[in-house]
Amino acid sequence: MEEESSPPPPSGDDAILAHYLSMLGDEEPSRRWKAAEGLARLGDLRGLGALISALQDEDWRVRRKAAWALGILGDPQAIIPLRRAMLNEMDAVKEMIEEAMQEINRKRAG
Repeated sequence: MEEESSPPPPSGDDAILAHYLSMLGDEEPSRRWKAAEGLARLGDLRGLGALISALQDEDWRVRRKAAWALGILGDPQAIIPLRRAMLNEMDAVKEMIEEAMQEINRKRAG
């Protein structure tokens, strides 16, 4: 009879990713924007959906940092959500959204 093997423990990046993703749901806005920054610095595209969702956060600083993070990740899938987010946004966040879209387009052009 074969032994059942348990799934391997998360690698360092998996654990860090999980930590940042859970921080995005924190009550404290400063922890949420720090999570967005961490996801960008980690560079793992598995955080893309959570960052796109963070564009709708109640705190403008979190939305701004999420836009910045999406620009750092540079995935073209973020362009449409960034454009949508710009429609009803304050100037400080719009500026970052524009920068993020420029960065994504720059990375795509290569």
